[in-house]
Amino acid sequence: MTRILLPLVLLAAAVAGWAASTPEVPTAKPAAPPATLPQPIVSAVYKIRTDRPGALVNWVTGQLEVVGKGFAPGPGALARAQARATAMAAMLGEARRYLPTILADTRTTLAPVLTKDDTARQAMNGLLGNLTVVDELWNPDRRVFTIVAVLPIWGEFGLTYLGMKALDAQPIEVPQEKLTLLKPMPRGHTTQRFAGPYTGVIINAEGALLSHCLFPRLLRFDGRELWGPSNLKPAAVITGPIRYAVSEDEAIADKLAGDRPLLLQAIGNGPGGNPVLNLDDVYLVLSQEKFERLLEQVPLIVTIGNQ
Repeated sequence: MTRILLPLVLLAAAVAGWAASTPEVPTAKPAAPPATLPQPIVSAVYKIRTDRPGALVNWVTGQLEVVGKGFAPGPGALARAQARATAMAAMLGEARRYLPTILADTRTTLAPVLTKDDTARQAMNGLLGNLTVVDELWNPDRRVFTIVAVLPIWGEFGLTYLGMKALDAQPIEVPQEKLTLLKPMPRGHTTQRFAGPYTGVIINAEGALLSHCLFPRLLRFDGRELWGPSNLKPAAVITGPIRYAVSEDEAIADKLAGDRPLLLQAIGNGPGGNPVLNLDDVYLVLSQEKFERLLEQVPLIVTIGNQ
């Protein structure tokens, strides 16, 4: 209870002090955020809509985006400050509501572990403290204050700790009849654009209709797991084993898998949306000298198109 009340007391004090010292805001342009607030750390193009409260994971930028809105009860700086405080509280509420719905893998959300595990709930509360306000919008005509905040899904202050606690990391095996594959299955391995030694892996899954999650599993053509959470070392869990990109060309241009990535092609998906590789791509990966080291060079990059 002390952990909850203290931030609320500090927030109320900050709002009161700011309201007392801030003059009336001209309606011609939005006011700058108070100097006591963290300044934006990104120049984001949001995936989430800002005309309503809500939360959404932007898997390409690797962050949770949250929007809170507050309405001023009347004109004046004090009412505007009250609207801002309401927007901040609403933003935190939207994040708290949305976090349990995020997929740890294609079968499991974060909800079970947050329901049953006190340590996980405490970790979630700590993560909410890492939300960073990146935009503040004031509409003087409608008297609406909008706050946009982001939270990384990868890294030390990200969601991977909760994701790993939520899922069963053991390898899976899917019956072949439950795989959704391209017909006919492509022959030969994916054409390579670089020579080895390879610095990482890019999996082109733009047409595979995947489910985006923290820990996807890479399946073989026969339904057996080729790579997944059980392959990860603790450091890889923290930093995050996967990054998503819009296209193979963008992933290569941004060097998300280093200077010489090995290119693979998803030929379909398993139940829930895990990518599936064909026979020749699996053989290509396994035939690489020190292939285990290659697969450990996370993050692996999965391209998802504009879905």
